Amino acid sequence: AALSRYQIRHHDEFSQQVTQLPSGATRWLAELYSTLRETPFPGQSALAVRPHPWLPNAYTVPFLDGRLVYAVLEGPEVGLVVVLRYQP
Repeated sequence: AALSRYQIRHHDEFSQQVTQLPSGATRWLAELYSTLRETPFPGQSALAVRPHPWLPNAYTVPFLDGRLVYAVLEGPEVGLVVVLRYQP
C-alpha cells in the first residue's frame, strides 16, 4: 500500500549537482518535490513520471532540459524518495 506522504532526500551526487543549477531551478525543484511527496509513481502523479529503464524502484521526471532520476523506498512505517541525479 502506498503511503500518503514521502520524505525527500538527496543522494550525495545530486547534492553536488544542486549547487550548479541555475538560480530559478531551485524554485521549480521545490514544486517538483511537493508533488513527489504525495504521488511519486507513474500513473498517480500529475508529473510525467516514467520508470527508469535500468534501475528497479527508480523513476524519472522531466526537469530543466533533462530528467531527474529518483528512487522510491517503502517500508512498513517509512516512505522515502531519494533523488539520485539530474541527467541533462
